[in-house]
Amino acid sequence: MKLSKLVSVVFLIVVLVLPASSAAVEPGTIPSVDAAKVEPAARPAPVPAAEGQQPDESPTLVDAWQYGPVTPFQWSRYDGGFVPGPDGEPWANKVYFMGGRTGVTPAHDNNIWMLDPVTGTYTDTGYDMLVNISNYTANVIFDDGTGRGPAIYIIGGYNADAATNHGIVQRFYPQAGVVEQLPAADNWVALVAGFQVGAPGVAAVDDIIYVFGGWESNAAPYFYDGTWAFDPKQPSGSRWTNLGITITPPRS
Repeated sequence: MKLSKLVSVVFLIVVLVLPASSAAVEPGTIPSVDAAKVEPAARPAPVPAAEGQQPDESPTLVDAWQYGPVTPFQWSRYDGGFVPGPDGEPWANKVYFMGGRTGVTPAHDNNIWMLDPVTGTYTDTGYDMLVNISNYTANVIFDDGTGRGPAIYIIGGYNADAATNHGIVQRFYPQAGVVEQLPAADNWVALVAGFQVGAPGVAAVDDIIYVFGGWESNAAPYFYDGTWAFDPKQPSGSRWTNLGITITPPRS
């Protein structure tokens, strides 16, 4: 057989044995995989403890939501912040809840409650928010420059009794046991159609609080599109910075 015919025969055999799916894949694309035929990766077997060493007593992770201890308060539209600290300190490593909506009259409970996530025990701290609010975010600031330890900052909120949004700033120091409302010069003023907005997105990063969006229900266009930063270490009256970043479309 001539060499050219031999090459043609070999080439034909190679083409015939290739899977049809491989021939259909275009260059630069990832072939599809039948998930039903993929074996899940095996979990590594636990490593036995060496002689004289205690076995790992870490809790087993469960890939599912679980109910926590039932609250002694019946609130809605509230938030909590976890405040870390040294082991053994009664204020440290607890979750603090800064009041919430009751659904009755008066519409708010301003008590500050504390949860020990280890024991599952709730405790009324005996401290109260100075202005009743709901629809807020609890922002943990580790060092705001006051020397009072970590603080939970609340930007604005909604007062259901007065049916109005707040632009005030309140803070609670679990270690020092201090609750404060900042001066009016530190209020967050964000208006839509002349009305203060509420329910913004809020996040604390590196002890700076970022506030974005929000809404009011009195007049169109209802939703706010601005983004602000609050630096608690700055002097009163200079803590807010308009970042000039808009959210499109505006939202809450």
